[in-house]
Amino acid sequence: MNATAAATRTLVDFRDVHFAYDEGVPVISGVSFTAARGETLVILGGSGSGKSTILRLLMGFHGVDAGGILFEGRDVMAQRGQDLVEMRRRMGMVFQEGASSTA
Repeated sequence: MNATAAATRTLVDFRDVHFAYDEGVPVISGVSFTAARGETLVILGGSGSGKSTILRLLMGFHGVDAGGILFEGRDVMAQRGQDLVEMRRRMGMVFQEGASSTA
């Protein structure tokens, strides 16, 4: 597959991503992965290991400290305003609290 075909198939591309919350304790350190269209990717880890943070970074809720994140070939950290809203509309996310029931 040539580089152009590979780029159009890549949906998410994390490149050596580093992130820490305000306390300065690293949550994500050097995370890299790609996910192609139609591919299933599972992120496993214990409580507090950064699974939800990875999703929040992908959606642009936080900025990375180092590295980069691409969604459909666009730099997530460079998106602002309506461009960020439009990008988020192409994503879907259900937080784990949404799975619980109070019935």
